[in-house]
Amino acid sequence: MTPKHALDLCLGLLLSALILAGIEFSLAGLGAGEVVDTNNWSRGFDPTARYLVPLEESPGAWQTRFKHKTYPEVTIPAKSAKVRVITFGGSNVHGFPTRYLKNLLNRKARGLNREELEADSIAKDDDPPEELFEVINLGRPGYGSERVKFIFEQALRELEPDVVILYTGHNEFVERGFQLDLEVASVGGWAQGPLALARETRLFNSLAQHFAARNQVPSSTRQAEPEAWDNEYSKFIHITYAETQAYFQALQANVAAMCEMATQRGVPMILSTVVYNRLSVPHSSTFSAGVSQEDIAHFESKRMAALDALPRYLQQLLPLGEEKRLHGLDFEVRRPDRSREPVTFPLEDFDGWRAATGLLANRDPRMRPEECWSESVKPFYAALQLFQQRALGNKPRGAIVQAEKDMHGALAIIPDHPRALFELALIESLLERDPKRIRELFERAAALDRAPRKGSEATNDLVREVAAEFPSITLLDMDRALQACVPNGLIGWEWMADHCHPLRGARDAMMELLCETLYASWPDIVEVTRKTNSQAALPGEQR
Repeated sequence: MTPKHALDLCLGLLLSALILAGIEFSLAGLGAGEVVDTNNWSRGFDPTARYLVPLEESPGAWQTRFKHKTYPEVTIPAKSAKVRVITFGGSNVHGFPTRYLKNLLNRKARGLNREELEADSIAKDDDPPEELFEVINLGRPGYGSERVKFIFEQALRELEPDVVILYTGHNEFVERGFQLDLEVASVGGWAQGPLALARETRLFNSLAQHFAARNQVPSSTRQAEPEAWDNEYSKFIHITYAETQAYFQALQANVAAMCEMATQRGVPMILSTVVYNRLSVPHSSTFSAGVSQEDIAHFESKRMAALDALPRYLQQLLPLGEEKRLHGLDFEVRRPDRSREPVTFPLEDFDGWRAATGLLANRDPRMRPEECWSESVKPFYAALQLFQQRALGNKPRGAIVQAEKDMHGALAIIPDHPRALFELALIESLLERDPKRIRELFERAAALDRAPRKGSEATNDLVREVAAEFPSITLLDMDRALQACVPNGLIGWEWMADHCHPLRGARDAMMELLCETLYASWPDIVEVTRKTNSQAALPGEQR
């Protein structure tokens, strides 16, 4: 390159830079092309992004930066003398009745027992006269342990919690599905650096927003919402159970990392197992490596023969696609002039309802009113009632017995097929076989799911193992606590809205368990926190 060419190149670059600077200045003056936060592009997977930012107009206060169109950001007030409890997890935590938990904690501080709490007419609706606790909910729908860990770390550092609660284990494959979308949409290689720089300019963001508004933004740059629903089946259709273990190991490592963070900072922590629906069919079933095509054909022949002999209504309980499953949102369809508040659902209205004991005894599940149901709820519940009545339809018992033999024959060929194990559990339930055996089949089906969207004994055992490694961490075995309340330990559709989301009645019970666990572990938590936060003269005052 000659000196003249080099000079021309430098002048050209300088002129281009001046033009771009002028465009940026003009766009800033117009308020256009605001630069989005890094996590808007990373969908929450960027550990360097700030998911908590200080509020300039309110010294000491913070606000989340999740940038989701549906769920509002969370504003955290300045630290005060109140005991600050922060909850972390996915959509289940996001749906915790946080105000109820806060009121339970405050009333427990007043010395009320559970019976007195239930008799207190304002226990679930109004704030108590004096608030000694605040509960901050940082649960995010769709977030698994990887992204929860980023939020957890920043919240420990910035929000000064007095107690943290972690409830995670349902979303490892949901979260990985989002991450796969991000990898497909991202630009790799040498272009990654320039693209990252371009995203910091108003010009780039103005163009992206312009084309997005016209629905013409290329898929390589369009930013999907982190919790946007997608058909996860296609992403994990070929995954083997050996590959599933890597996800379980990541869950265990992430939970252990969060326990380590809390331990190092001396923050009391409750680690909870997750509650899941045993009667929700596994999401993914594949064959182990090395299984011959001949064995697969023989297996499927016996399995299909068994299914063909079953009552037709069981098809509702054995959906084949995500769109056929019952989801929590099916109970919350918005309809004009209809209440969306939970309503009383008398147990006698549900034929075959299994009586609960202990914490769930005589408790209403509190589901949404029928006017808010989608079209899929009624036929599903009708099928569920028939199943609970052990109805054989127009099938003779002998046909069901033969179906049981055929399914046993299929599992003798391939014993670790999650869906076949679940189907056998349904068959043995119809035939009223040994309840312990039936429970074991449902549990094994959930534990062997290749890409689960709910917890299982396998994932909960990992949480229990982590808790055992940290003596200062309190384990709340939420799942076993609720198991003890239902017949045969089978938590099912009476208390669950779908595969992993409890109905409001069960969630209230879970909040009561959290309250009791917190006070059992740290009975003097209020006094200790008041002493630690002695700089705050009165509850609610900023430090």
